[in-house]
Amino acid sequence: MPTTSTTPPADPAAGAAPRGPGGGSRRRRIGGAGLGLVLPVLLLAGWQLSSATGVLGAEVLPSPAAAWSTLVDLAAGGDLGEALAISLSRAAAGLVIGVAVGTVLGVLCGASPTAAAALNPTLQALRALPVLALVPLFIIWFGIGETSKVLMIALATTFPIYVNVLAAVAGVDRRHLELARVLRLGRAALVRRVYLPAALPSWFVGLRYASGLALVILVISEQVDADAGLGYLMADARTYYRVDVILAVIGVYGVLGVLTDRLVVLGERWSLRWA
Repeated sequence: MPTTSTTPPADPAAGAAPRGPGGGSRRRRIGGAGLGLVLPVLLLAGWQLSSATGVLGAEVLPSPAAAWSTLVDLAAGGDLGEALAISLSRAAAGLVIGVAVGTVLGVLCGASPTAAAALNPTLQALRALPVLALVPLFIIWFGIGETSKVLMIALATTFPIYVNVLAAVAGVDRRHLELARVLRLGRAALVRRVYLPAALPSWFVGLRYASGLALVILVISEQVDADAGLGYLMADARTYYRVDVILAVIGVYGVLGVLTDRLVVLGERWSLRWA
């Protein structure tokens, strides 16, 4: 007796390739990035239109096309590349120092109540001081060379790292510390295996803020008795009323800020892939 097949008809979509686990998230990220470009494009279009129709005078605010042309000229002449290299070296040096000092102080004060009682009040008082108010002192103490600029950036970037690391280390689960004591971990091993992994997410939060702050202090420091760098280009352009140069350099600062933030985010994702 022939057997009647009970197999359901083939679904036309059954042969379609299954979606990868990250396909949807990648599309969402791409869509989010595209959406984030809408407002800047609209602002640039409105700015260009206002300049073309005479609503905005070139002496007050040159058009985006004029600023772009100036940027291309600065790059072709080598001025932009030289200034960019000098500014990045200053910002990187100050940021490295600030991050290192902030990390050490944050771990120390977060792990040791005695160190926190001795150091934290003074550090919090220093954190409350505006860096701009210290510029004259830095110039008197360290001169107008590289040292004063790097140290101003280092001072400003220390505290975002310190505050975030301090809170993370102080908030480590007590059960983890008890387990470390049971395992008889030494102080160095305790820092390496317990405190630093626990502080890493907060450390990256502080790093994102510190990297942006480094660029802010860089602009300020380079416009005070500097003879090179992006800030010097802006100060020189201000003397000769070159608003197009100022806008071009501001655009470079903006791009640097976005790229720096993206690099930190990528580093965070790679470092915390175990989480």
